[in-house]
Amino acid sequence: MTPAWVLILVACITLVGVLVSALVTNLVNVRNNKAVQARWDADRRALEDRWERDQKAAQTRWQTELVALEGRTARAEDADERQDRRAKALELYKLASERAVSDNPNVAQLGVDALRALLTSDLLDDDMKPLVIAALGSTYADERKSIEAAEQAGEDIVVVQLDLEATDGADVALAQEAAAHPADPPEEGSE
Repeated sequence: MTPAWVLILVACITLVGVLVSALVTNLVNVRNNKAVQARWDADRRALEDRWERDQKAAQTRWQTELVALEGRTARAEDADERQDRRAKALELYKLASERAVSDNPNVAQLGVDALRALLTSDLLDDDMKPLVIAALGSTYADERKSIEAAEQAGEDIVVVQLDLEATDGADVALAQEAAAHPADPPEEGSE
């Protein structure tokens, strides 16, 4: 039989071998675990970065689409507002021009006053002003004939012409008020 010390020595050598083997295996596993953990961390960071980029890209796309939609909406609202304003101006023009050529002098004066007011209002676009000016000019055809007839008869005529394009609304309103209420001559004995 083998001596006990040999058995103890073999047992110790086996134990040392098992311990060394376990230690090496543990060290290899730790190193592998660190590599796996590093790969996992890198993959996680890459996914987070990709998610963040996708979120920013989506947000940018939505913001761009929102801005474009707001621009289209604003342009459409401006176009609608201009169209509404133009429609109102045309309606007022039609009504005023019909009144301006009325046989009733009071109704005709109302139409002329409405055309003058329309000419100085914000409803009127620049391309419609010549139309209103022409309508105003046609309302004075009878007055022109009367003035020409009076001049041919040798009467002294003073014609006051108001340039509506060069005046603001206040001047037009004052001129209209003066035309509507001519100065009354002083009564006899009231001095």
